[in-house]
Amino acid sequence: MVQAVIDAVEALVVADAAAAPDEDLVDDLIGLAGVSGLVDVALARRLSVFGARGLHAREGATNAHAWLEVRSELASDRLYRLHRSGSDLVACPHVLGAYESGTLGSAKVEMLLRARAGFVELFAEDEADLVAAIAPLSVAQAKTAIGSWRRHAEALRDSQSDDGVDPATDESRNTLHASKTFGGRFKIDADVDAVTGQRFVDELEARRAARFADGTFHADDGLVRSQRDAVAFGEILAAGALGGEHRGGPRPSVHVSCDAKDLLGSAAEEVADIVNRRCHLDDGTVLGRSVAERLLCDADVTEVLTYFGIDGTRLPLGVVHHRRRPTRRERDALRERDRGCVFPGCTAPVGRTDAHHTVPYEIGRRTKLDELVLLCRFHHHQVHEGGFRLARTQGHVHVTAPDGTPLTVVPPGHKVPPPTPPPRRQPPQPGTDDLAA
Repeated sequence: MVQAVIDAVEALVVADAAAAPDEDLVDDLIGLAGVSGLVDVALARRLSVFGARGLHAREGATNAHAWLEVRSELASDRLYRLHRSGSDLVACPHVLGAYESGTLGSAKVEMLLRARAGFVELFAEDEADLVAAIAPLSVAQAKTAIGSWRRHAEALRDSQSDDGVDPATDESRNTLHASKTFGGRFKIDADVDAVTGQRFVDELEARRAARFADGTFHADDGLVRSQRDAVAFGEILAAGALGGEHRGGPRPSVHVSCDAKDLLGSAAEEVADIVNRRCHLDDGTVLGRSVAERLLCDADVTEVLTYFGIDGTRLPLGVVHHRRRPTRRERDALRERDRGCVFPGCTAPVGRTDAHHTVPYEIGRRTKLDELVLLCRFHHHQVHEGGFRLARTQGHVHVTAPDGTPLTVVPPGHKVPPPTPPPRRQPPQPGTDDLAA
């Protein structure tokens, strides 16, 4: 059987593709794409069995994929993924069956297996529904659907433990290094979260397009894309140095697609509902709800009421313009009142702050001065995603730590009575269950 497949593929390789009729060319492309997936699953399964039997050790190889690497033209990273996926597929009968039948291709299978990591039991419960849900989707649509399931799984885990935030949106991991090189030049290297990265990429693309529009860039200018991006990067830095927000310049923005039920915190139980939720960037990168709330907290927003279909269809139902971001006058009043970040102990100046809604906009549907406070980017992140709670009452800002410890900011010249300590937790009565344990 394998030899027959090899013979058929070899016949296509030696055939003159340029001379093939249109119908044959279409059939060949679709057929080869399908065969490539079947070859991957066959390789993955046999590589896993080969390794389990220890046949590689007969010739002194450390593992199965290392053995095959020296006997083929396959790259080591691809062989490693095949070897690993072969072992995982054995435990995923629905994914394996869809893979072998050609219902799912390699890209979707790899995404499913990556999403499964760390959530084996939950994945086993939802596996059949997940396969059915993503089978008719494109790879890009499947990425968003699987990402939504993974985010749901992480939310379930985080409600039971404290394992931190999603690495993709964890701003505390952001790093940037600028080092001077030979000849006085600089090398800049950065590793940033998904939102910051998307903001930067979108701004680069906008400035690159503008330079093409005004004739600075053109097809025969002799520049490659990286050189044009360097020009755009310099413009971004120059724009920031010339004024930034306090001079009225708009900050870089991102496009976020959010499901209303998701923003309102409605629970999702069925897989069909989970994979149809939307909280992601334009490129499909899935965001946590708290990240979306933080982005929406200090923004000018045009809400496009849209019906999302799992197959990628979108039906706009209406457009509503909302002013979530304070006006210039309100911002001036915030500057005069708060004088910087209001989080206890923070000295960040006004120019490094966002306006935070103490009453979430999704609930209050308004932007009012007495419901706004200034927070630096770090503490804005902490309030939305770090478990800290913040409220403003009678002109005073009250902050509560995740463990319930109250932290209060007292303006100069004011005295605020100490907050009432939370009631002590009563021991369970005999014969009852301690639900908080």
